[in-house]
Amino acid sequence: MACARPDDVVVHEPTPATGRTVDTTIRANTALEGAPNDVSFTGTGSFRLHNVHSGKVLDNPGASRTDGQPMDQWADTDSPNQWWKLVPAGTGGHFNLVNGSSGLCLDVEAASTEDGARIVQMPADGAAGQEWVIVGL
Repeated sequence: MACARPDDVVVHEPTPATGRTVDTTIRANTALEGAPNDVSFTGTGSFRLHNVHSGKVLDNPGASRTDGQPMDQWADTDSPNQWWKLVPAGTGGHFNLVNGSSGLCLDVEAASTEDGARIVQMPADGAAGQEWVIVGL
């Protein structure tokens, strides 16, 4: 994986099932209204989510346009199916993550609150299962 850049944001998330921490790097080039002050993005408005452990990125497999398609990780090909935009949603700095190739939103399948719930893509519907927030450390 490429070395972190000064404008990267690394998110450390504990995994309850294993007790391990997963580090995810947000490599971005957009400006985010409502994001923490230490996040400064410029450019086209798209970014890729790099997993620090695997070095792979969040990927929409095969540039699918299918509702309910699960997302996965894949080698970074810098293609639109690996590009994401943060679109303001709701209040309090909440965002939808919209895929660059499908235009669909990341969604917690069936609005589950359970550990291990699948993350899929669905059309924007205003539901809380599609709202994400960047949490500063």
